[in-house]
Order: sequence, then C-alpha cells, then structure tokens
Amino acid sequence: MSGRPPWHMWGNELQFDLQTNNVAVSQQVTRISYKRPETWCFLFTGRIVSHVAGSSPGIPLLFAFDVTIGIGRSVATMPRFCVLELPAIPTDDSLPPLVWAQAAYTRGLFNDTTSATADVAVDTIVAQDIQVQATCQLPLGGEIPMTVGMAAYFAPRSHIRPDWFREGGHFDGDEWGGT
Repeated sequence: MSGRPPWHMWGNELQFDLQTNNVAVSQQVTRISYKRPETWCFLFTGRIVSHVAGSSPGIPLLFAFDVTIGIGRSVATMPRFCVLELPAIPTDDSLPPLVWAQAAYTRGLFNDTTSATADVAVDTIVAQDIQVQATCQLPLGGEIPMTVGMAAYFAPRSHIRPDWFREGGHFDGDEWGGT
C-alpha cells in the first residue's frame, strides 16, 4: 500500500482563535473519501484550549458542525448537524471540561411543532464521502479572546474490507501493524 491507511483521515482536531469578531469558521475538520458507501458512527468534540480570565463571565459558547455527505454522484449538506454548548465560560483561568456528542438530533420530519414526529436522535451517517466544517460562536456577543479546539471523528459501524478475503494474508490497510 502506498501512503497512509485510509483511517488516518477519519478524525482530526483543529484549533483556532476566537477574537473580537466572536465567530470563527474553521477549515475543513475532517474529510473522508471512501471507495464505497458505509454506515459511519461519529464523535464531535469542542473545548477551550486557553482564554483570558475575568472577561464576560457566564457567557455560553456554541460549537456547531456542518456535515456534507456524498454517495455516488449525489451530495447533501446538513447545516448545524450537531451543536454543542458549553453553558458558561469560567471567570478564572481554569479550563472547562470537553463537551462532546455521539448523537445529533434531526429538526423533525415536519414543520408542525405540535406533531408527534419531533426531533429524533441520529447516531450514524450513511455516506461514501464526508466533509465536516466547524463554527464556534459566542451567542451573546461577548468579547473573550480565546483559543478553541473542535474535533470530528468517524469510524465505520461494521468494517468488513474486501482485502480481508484475499489469499496470502495481504491487507492493503496494514491492519496487522497495530498494537
């Protein structure tokens, strides 16, 4: 096999600065381009890496993940697929715990809020290609200089690869090299 095994691209964390504009849009956090459709489990995380103590106490921080999936020649973008909230930024220089999710919620099947078809938890994505864009926002407009980290990780729900059935024990992804 040439290059890295494909799963080296299945997860990533980016850190970026949130300054006076109060919104930071990352580069692409994760990009998966697999050879066939797969059912993927996911984990999204958000954290404060560093911040200025004493600025705008009690302001929440939102971490939003936009997910674009592709299968064959079709593409669909799901804006704000998963939104994580850190309820309050500490007033001292301590770092709050990591916020994370392994499920996201649909926006309901209908626009009728009285319907029994309310938001539904989703814990897998079916896709051949996946791209994730991350946005961090102070919703109340506070000005707190900080560095945040946002991550997206994916793994196939059932990882059965065609090369596992080859004679001679040849594995393109170097599965035998793990510890």
